[in-house]
Amino acid sequence: MTRSNRSFHRVGSIVLLLISVTAFSLFGQDIRIAALSLGARQPARLLEVARAVARFDVVAADGIGEAGDMEKVLAGMDDRWEAVLNGAGGYYGFFYDERLEVVKELGTYRGSGRFPRPPYGVQFRLARSRFAFNLVACRVAARDTAGLADVSRWFERLTGNRGITILAARFEDGQDPTRGQLFPGTAFRSRLGRSGVETFLPHLAYLTLRAGQGS
Repeated sequence: MTRSNRSFHRVGSIVLLLISVTAFSLFGQDIRIAALSLGARQPARLLEVARAVARFDVVAADGIGEAGDMEKVLAGMDDRWEAVLNGAGGYYGFFYDERLEVVKELGTYRGSGRFPRPPYGVQFRLARSRFAFNLVACRVAARDTAGLADVSRWFERLTGNRGITILAARFEDGQDPTRGQLFPGTAFRSRLGRSGVETFLPHLAYLTLRAGQGS
């Protein structure tokens, strides 16, 4: 735990912190999602990560060495932010702000395919709403789209096959190990706003979901 009002969620010992916020209409609400790699752990680098994370609502991160890395990033942010860490080795994690709630940890992928680290997923929900999505962090040895499809289907089966899984994939193809991409589920194809990749440090991929009324 980094501060008295912060908590980490770990596999096998989950403590859900549901943040109370003022009720609001979903109309016009955007959810900003990003993915990045923590990479080097120098203090200056982690401060850059904190500044980048603060521009979004939830960020999938890989390359986490230990819980202390996430705590150092949170130390550079305000109290609106929490973190979820994969307890099985701590390689993946998620930063999220008070606009979102953790519904449940979906755990580590146990399906077919070869990955440097097994993908790990969490289901989030826009606070005080039913608008939910699965965010799955994965490191891919090559551009194996078939393998990514298997991962998406595996996590979809855990949550009713609603097409709400977003893959935050980081590719290791020998050219640019920091390169990543977000793959939205079928339910979100009509809800996509801005998306892209930023190549200045820290490298990140991002997209925006429009959570309209009736969600």
